[in-house]
Amino acid sequence: MESPSITVSVETLCDYIQALDSEQNTVRGVNSNALLMPVETVMNLLHTSLREVFITARQFKPFLPVDKTVAKLLATPAKIPTRGTLLRLLKEVPHQAFLQNLIEQGKEDFVWLTGNGWHSLFSSQFFINQASRDFWISFFQKAKALNVVEMRADNRLVLRLQAYAKSPVVERFGCSTVRTIMDARLDRMRDEEISPSDEVIRHAVVADRFAVLLRVLAWVVADVVVDIWEMIERDGMQDITPLESLLPAFDPVSREWNNPTTRGLEQLAKRAGWKQKQSAITFLGNLWARHSVDGETEASSRIRLLRNWVQRKKGRPRFETLRSLAHAVTIEQALLSNVSPEGREYDAWMQAVILRVGETLCEILHALVTLDLSAEHITGIMDAYRQEYRFAREALGKPMSSI
Repeated sequence: MESPSITVSVETLCDYIQALDSEQNTVRGVNSNALLMPVETVMNLLHTSLREVFITARQFKPFLPVDKTVAKLLATPAKIPTRGTLLRLLKEVPHQAFLQNLIEQGKEDFVWLTGNGWHSLFSSQFFINQASRDFWISFFQKAKALNVVEMRADNRLVLRLQAYAKSPVVERFGCSTVRTIMDARLDRMRDEEISPSDEVIRHAVVADRFAVLLRVLAWVVADVVVDIWEMIERDGMQDITPLESLLPAFDPVSREWNNPTTRGLEQLAKRAGWKQKQSAITFLGNLWARHSVDGETEASSRIRLLRNWVQRKKGRPRFETLRSLAHAVTIEQALLSNVSPEGREYDAWMQAVILRVGETLCEILHALVTLDLSAEHITGIMDAYRQEYRFAREALGKPMSSI
């Protein structure tokens, strides 16, 4: 189907999608996920889901489909939604770019299942700046070539692994500390000995996926920082790497990792006047109870809940719970500054996001340690964030100091 010459609107976009649905095309599905884990897996890491994201988004964009409709969409992903639902879903997407993506996909004889979700994300309003969007769409195209062409399923395993190990996109976006060990492993192994479950290869592939995820996070943060640049300059934060203190760090003496959740709670406590005379957990538990809506919540229960988060016990916190804690802190901040606590919802939301990042990093660290990745390689994954943030800032026109 050729690109329509008329101006693209949500109506013409729906027409095109519904016309595609009526065509009988046979395409092959590509399940490879080199460098990219499925978007749904990332959602699970963040202790959320696509459905929850839609529900939250609808608070700000009431025209989006209701909860029950979203549930049906997610339950039948291969089915084209009704026209009314399509109109709601596509109301604010960049129509021309979205249509062009559909046209390009229509020329291909395959569907890269993992890539579809990421391409939609990178092409959406996920990033604020077009430069960020373009950068990650370019990455996606290179990752697609790697997964679909260079690592074709009908190639021998040794050829697929060699293509992966030698790929420039893996070299650029993967975890730098695993490159040498993977190359050495492939050099030593004969064709008949190579197995996808080989520990060294498996560790390298997992490390690369998480490194890419940390690089995406770095661009998201840099994208926001550049968007609020006047505030960054006012506060003298031009050369600070946000979230860096949450990254897991290994102590070579104790042979232990620090706890990103603890670090996130300590940062939050400092905003509310914590003087470190007691633990951040005790301080925040008392503060949270004091500012509870019902006024009857016991501090001991809040302290116990916070301790469970740090120790990874009894389930992960819901985002609304994180936001409740952050809201209590913003109220305390306002009182300490003798200003009104009203209108600080965005600040509370942002602090809750930071807590979620820290708590998720804790989950990632636990998974990597359980997988028996070395401290060197886990550190390499976390370093990807630092490296990429600096690169992103320069690419977005706001470079950091060379110091």
